[in-house]
This record gives sequence, structure tokens and C-alpha cells, in this order.
Amino acid sequence: MKRSDIDTLNADGLITAQQHAAIIERYALDAHGARIGSIFALIGAAICMAGVALVISANWAEIPRLVKVAAAVLLLIALHVGGVYANSKSFQRISAALHVAGSVMFLLSIALIGQAYNLSSRPPNAILLWMLGIAALPWLLASRAQFFLLVGALVAWLGMESEAVDSWLYLRDVGLFAPVLLTWIGATLVAVSAALTTANGLSRALRFDSSAETVGTVMLSLGLLVCVSGYNAVGIGRLGKTLTDWASYLPFWISLVAVSTVVVFAMLDRRSAWGPRVAWASVICAAVVLPWWIALSPYAAEADRWQFNHPATWVASAVLLLFALAQIQRGVMRSSRATVNIGISFVALNIAVVYIRLFGNMMNTGITFVVTGALLVLLAWFLERWRRRLTINMAARNTKVEVHDE
Repeated sequence: MKRSDIDTLNADGLITAQQHAAIIERYALDAHGARIGSIFALIGAAICMAGVALVISANWAEIPRLVKVAAAVLLLIALHVGGVYANSKSFQRISAALHVAGSVMFLLSIALIGQAYNLSSRPPNAILLWMLGIAALPWLLASRAQFFLLVGALVAWLGMESEAVDSWLYLRDVGLFAPVLLTWIGATLVAVSAALTTANGLSRALRFDSSAETVGTVMLSLGLLVCVSGYNAVGIGRLGKTLTDWASYLPFWISLVAVSTVVVFAMLDRRSAWGPRVAWASVICAAVVLPWWIALSPYAAEADRWQFNHPATWVASAVLLLFALAQIQRGVMRSSRATVNIGISFVALNIAVVYIRLFGNMMNTGITFVVTGALLVLLAWFLERWRRRLTINMAARNTKVEVHDE
């Protein structure tokens, strides 16, 4: 929201002078150049922290361990106290940045303590401790930035657990098949989003549910896109696994539980009609099940790399297209530009990957480059027009809803 937008609404008579003043005061829009000031403040804070880090690193061996830990803890407290103070002075951006820096400093403090006292432990445990330590901050601070940081911590922890040999979530046997890793973590995030939508009103008000769903659907889409590209790192079949060994993979069962949760909550969601709910549940199921089937199918025993003309890649392309279209429809229904833009982006990426697969053997000729460039320009023009039309329709519908409510 910009000051110029509010001024335009007031000039057009859509809001009164009192409403104009109230909005400006509530969202601190009267502070001209606030963003520039925030940027310079963040740059200054980063430079100061970098200077402190350099001074400490230059004298690291001489600094007692207790002094190192105390300095880290004091800096952690100072960042959060500074965030509270900035918020009290209506500097919301600076406050959010300081709190995020404080949360990151908590992770650095964990690493510092482990290094100072030579604590040998599993790296995923440090990420888990960090995640638990910041778990309540998104709700306490009402901060989407903190929630994105929490989601990042969750993704990092699940990914590291998938790499740890002693973990129940160990996935090394799938040969680091990228779509599987992206799929099961993405499905988990979408399930978390569905739970937040139903169980927590504050999460809906702060749009935590939509944030988790956005990250989850992006990961699911990326997993499908890798399948479309024809990539496969050594599959389970090459290690003597068969379809009957699925039960030995806990992430597989977590994926099934997650997608079942999404389907149940989708069917209970009264904000949309029955048809869109069924369509969303169906494409989510396909997006989760297909990468697992590819990774655990007998074909994985036959090749290190998917053949471009293999039927599974075309199925993945169709599923990705349907999934992207479902995201666009969901974004339009919920007036979410981010969801619409993500869906359109993956439609374009899907088309581009399929095109390269079909005509990649002719890419050594100049004519093909010319044709490819022209097609991409036309595709970009079409997708941009489509995106703008959807955005205008969403804005018009929101205006009608507000007028009707008044």
C-alpha cells in the first residue's frame, strides 16, 4: 500500500478525508522515504554486525568461550529489544527486520555454542532446536516474515533429516531423486496450510495459511517440473527395491497422510463450490503420487536418466499443467495475485521445458534460435495479457464486494 494510492482514492471521492487521515496514520504512510530509510538502516546494521564479526574472528583464539557465548546472547537480546522499540515508534519495517535478525542470531548462537564447547551432535538437531525456539514468534509478533523464516527452518530440517543415515526420514536409497524430496516436503506444507486455515483464526487473519500453501505448491510444482525435464538420479530399483518396499519409507507414508489431510479439508472448505474443491483435491493427489511412482517404479532399475520420450514425462507434464491451472483458478477465487502469478509461471516453464525436449536436437542452428526467441516473446506477451486480465477481474470483484458490504 502506497501513500499515492490513498491520495488517489481520496481525490476520486471513494474515501472521506477522515478515512484518508485514519489510513495514513494507521499504516504510517506519512513517512516519506520510509523505505529508503529502512534500507539504509538495514545496511548500516549489517555493516556493523560484519565489523563485529571480523573483529571477533581476528581475535577468536584469545577470546574466552564464556565471553563468546555471552556476547552472542546479548546481541540476540539486543536485536529483539530493538525490534520491540522500533515497533513502539511505528517503524514496522525496521522492527520486522530486527526481529528476523534476532531469529537468525539464535541459530548462529546455537552454532557458536556447539563450536565453542566442541559439542558433537547431528546437524539436523541444531536446526530442530532453532525451529522450536522461533516457533511461537510468528504469532507473538504477528509477523509474516517470521512465519516464512519458520517455514524455511522446517524445510531445512526435513531436508537434512532426509540426508541423515540415522534418521527415520532417510531417503538416500532413492538416489537423491529430487522430485521425491520436493514432493513430500511440499505436501507436508500444504497439509499444514489446510490445518491452519481451519484451526487458527489468527493464522487466517495474518495469512499464514496462504503463505504455507504458496511455498508447498511451489515445491510440488518444482518436483513435477523435474519429472517433466526427464531427470532421474539412480532410482530405488537399482538398489534391489521393488514396489513392495514402499512401506519402508516413512516420507512416503507422510506424503499419503498429508495429501489425505489436504483432501479432507478441501472437501470441508465452504468458501468455494463443489467442483473447484474436487478439482483441487484431485490435482494435489496426482502431484504427490506421480513423483513417488516414478521413483519407485521398475523403470528406475533400467536407466540413470529418463528418456525424453518416456510416457511418464508426458504424464508429469499434463499433471503440472492441470496443477498450475488449478492454482490460477484458486488464486482468482481468493483474490491472490501471488498464486495467480505462480500458476502462470509454471504454465510457461512447463511449455518451455517441453519445447526444449522436442526440439533440443536442432538447437545448434541459428534458425531454431530465431524461432525459439519469437515463440518465447509471443508466449510472454500472451501470459502477461492473461495475468493482467485476471488481476483486473480480481480487483473489480473485490470492489463490488466492498460496495455490497457497505
